[in-house]
Amino acid sequence: MTDPLYELLVPYFDDLPSSRPVPGSNDPVVSKYLNRLTTLPLSSLTSQESQSLAQSSHSTLLSIQSLSSRSNAAVIASADHFSTLHETLPLLAEEVNQLQTEIPKLDQSAVTFSTTYSRSTENEMLDRRKRALLMERNADRLSDILDLPTLLSSAIASSAAQ
Repeated sequence: MTDPLYELLVPYFDDLPSSRPVPGSNDPVVSKYLNRLTTLPLSSLTSQESQSLAQSSHSTLLSIQSLSSRSNAAVIASADHFSTLHETLPLLAEEVNQLQTEIPKLDQSAVTFSTTYSRSTENEMLDRRKRALLMERNADRLSDILDLPTLLSSAIASSAAQ
């Protein structure tokens, strides 16, 4: 029964001063409302439906006002960000293209570095670094060993003097 009722109301949609589009017959909100109307008695339609619509409209208005007061700053910030989007997107695309052109060079450099400094191949520079690191770790021990002759001669000299 929703479709015939909708068909009866269609001519009155053109008389509305609103700039809203005409709701479709398959719109779930329209179908639900028209189904609700068919369940109401005629006396209720003439006396209470206008009040119910006014109350629903007022409740919706209050909800929209509350939402707008809560979301005002976020909406304005979003609008500001979106206003610069047409400038930012081309810059981002340019930087992405630049990165895409540089990735093969970076990949080649990484492969060259990996093959040059691989532990599995003989590499004079790595060997020198390993020896220098080993010397640095053992510097205190080497210093102690080099100080041994001086300490021994001091110990011998002090024991002979006693």
